[in-house]
Amino acid sequence: MWSTEALEGLGACERWPGLTTFVLRESTRQVAAQESRERRYSISSLAGTTNDKAKRLSGVIRTHWEIENRVHWILDVAMGKDTNRTRAGENAQNLAFIRKLALNLLRRETSVPVGIAAKQTRAGWDHNYLVQF
Repeated sequence: MWSTEALEGLGACERWPGLTTFVLRESTRQVAAQESRERRYSISSLAGTTNDKAKRLSGVIRTHWEIENRVHWILDVAMGKDTNRTRAGENAQNLAFIRKLALNLLRRETSVPVGIAAKQTRAGWDHNYLVQF
């Protein structure tokens, strides 16, 4: 991980008030004999120039993506939030609440070791499975 607070010349500074740090994270992934590297860029309002601050910043970024992957991706993709066109009034809020409630119930169900989408499909096919949680 590399971070800097030297943001002079970075045109994005006007769009994000309070921006203080630009971060570059490089990760290496090894699958069998295949190795791949990926660079990820982030911006932050947290300081990150010392080693301790950079470690904290790295943890914050990792936590952000954990939430994104564990919650938002499932709601958006597996539960179809992105394709749903309900946007106005209480309907959108009610559907969001129901999706989150369903996600929590599906996560608590441990009788079958499959993912959320598979549990959701099974609950739609099998009434007995649905009513057990």
